[in-house]
Amino acid sequence: MTVSNQLQIELMTRLSRGMKNRNWGQGELSRRSGVPQPTISHVISGYRPGSLKTWDRLLSALEAE
Repeated sequence: MTVSNQLQIELMTRLSRGMKNRNWGQGELSRRSGVPQPTISHVISGYRPGSLKTWDRLLSALEAE
């Protein structure tokens, strides 16, 4: 596993846990972050890695709560 893969897994885990802890679905995270729901689905599933800007918006939305 490469460093970028490890980082992606850590970000995916953090995002999934944060959503679960807040009882948020992808739609709620999309509304709060401004990131389209299909993009959220792709980064959570690992289908696409997501840009730094996307990850920043997603994680910032979780921290704002």
